[in-house]
Amino acid sequence: GLPRKERVTMVESHAPQLEVLAGRLDEVKRYLAIDLKRRTRDELQESSAAPDFWDDPQAAQQTMGEISRLGEDIKDYDAAAKLDDAAAAFELGEEMGDDDLLAEAAESAAALEDELSELELSSWFTGKFDHGDAIVTIKPGQGGLEAQDWCEMLFKMYLRYCDRRNWKVEINDAPAGEAIGLDRATFTVHGKDVFGMLSAEAGVHRLV
Repeated sequence: GLPRKERVTMVESHAPQLEVLAGRLDEVKRYLAIDLKRRTRDELQESSAAPDFWDDPQAAQQTMGEISRLGEDIKDYDAAAKLDDAAAAFELGEEMGDDDLLAEAAESAAALEDELSELELSSWFTGKFDHGDAIVTIKPGQGGLEAQDWCEMLFKMYLRYCDRRNWKVEINDAPAGEAIGLDRATFTVHGKDVFGMLSAEAGVHRLV
């Protein structure tokens, strides 16, 4: 195991990190209005239990969709709000001189930081459609066959990006070009914050 001095240094080096994460978590809680979303979700769930709830199917479906969206935000926040567990693991690992426990705690802190970064990203999207799905169309511009080849490259890049973010993709249209590449590509992407993320990709993409 590590000498005690080295173990103490390791724990102390993570203490500021956990404090910073705690501050960021508080900010995200405020930005995303988590407490309000909990109350709203509970109220909607209570209304969905009414005997006449499904008398208006369209309104009921909208309510259920809102419950689902609120629940997703709350779930993501709760997943990130586990700093106490990481801090306790660091403390226990130091007290017991358990290098494996310290390493596990460090991995947990890193995972929490990744989850928190995703929450912060989500808090930036305030548009009406930002948290919803998107339909993406890629069309070759000037450049003939090379532009069609570039269209296919972009198409594959976006598919891989969607896969990394665990977004579901439906390919609507992707006819082959005259000799290489694609004549165009249209696909629908389903997932959280899809429109907000992909709307920033609109415009001309050049390959140099």
